Amino acid sequence: MISILQQFAFNFPVWYHLIIVIVSLALLAKASYFLVLSISNYAKKLGISEYLVGLLIVAAGASAPEFLASLSGVFYGASPIVFGTIFGSNLLGVTLVIGLLAIVGKKIPMNQKVFDKTKWDVLILIALPFLLLLDGKLTAIDGGVLLVAFIFYVSLLWKREGQLGKLKKGVEINFIWKDSLIFLLSLVVILLASRFLVDSSMQISYIMNWPAFIVATILIGLGASVPDLFLGLNSIDKGHEGVAFGDIIGSMILKSLLFFGIFALMTTLEFGVFNAIFIGILTLASSMLLFYFVKKKSLTRLNGIILILFYIIFLVGQFLFFN
Repeated sequence: MISILQQFAFNFPVWYHLIIVIVSLALLAKASYFLVLSISNYAKKLGISEYLVGLLIVAAGASAPEFLASLSGVFYGASPIVFGTIFGSNLLGVTLVIGLLAIVGKKIPMNQKVFDKTKWDVLILIALPFLLLLDGKLTAIDGGVLLVAFIFYVSLLWKREGQLGKLKKGVEINFIWKDSLIFLLSLVVILLASRFLVDSSMQISYIMNWPAFIVATILIGLGASVPDLFLGLNSIDKGHEGVAFGDIIGSMILKSLLFFGIFALMTTLEFGVFNAIFIGILTLASSMLLFYFVKKKSLTRLNGIILILFYIIFLVGQFLFFN
């Protein structure tokens, strides 16, 4: 059996690594689902609001694949893997994922309070890593700035939690061990799958002579967003639009501040200035457009199509100008 796999890998290297990527993404999607389930279930038992569950807790669990995939890129010294995973999944989430949710959901009613308290401060936080990249790199100092901004963001969320939620006291923790076990097992699976995902993505990049950034954007970024899509569909079906959209917005801030902050402290990350400006403009423009759509208290199919067009512009720009 091993010799057959080795022969297949030798004769068809791209297909071999592509299969590994697909299997890794499937494992990531399933493990992320259970990871989010274990975290959000206990958070809700504590009485934490849907606002905070979506913007921070579910976002953290759903972003675990991107974190570990990017971490592998740091260990390999491959900055394009880090930027492709985070920038790619961020833009994909606010354009393609929300766009598909709007198309499938036809006309989604929006819980206005979720976004009323999260507008310009979110846009500023999302823009911060792009501003720091105007010199073409994220240094340890930049990482410190991003982490401070993330602490500010969490404190802001906690302050708003006092307005939107009511923590319960004396909650029984008889079954916390079950949630903890599910969490740990899911984390192990995500860790292993992320390692294989990055390994095979880099091999495909080398064999096909494609830039690692584009490979990471398409394969890792797209694959890591699958849990967000299914989580969003499930949340909308159950009438929890706040969790669905809060997860995506929360994930963007988490990855932009916390993830980049940690990785920049570990090593200097270099990226093209003009590409950073291009991606930054698209990310901020699509985010502002989303907030504008939400003001109407619903998200329509036409809104979804417009958001998806932003992702198409991103892909075309990458292949035409930054390949």
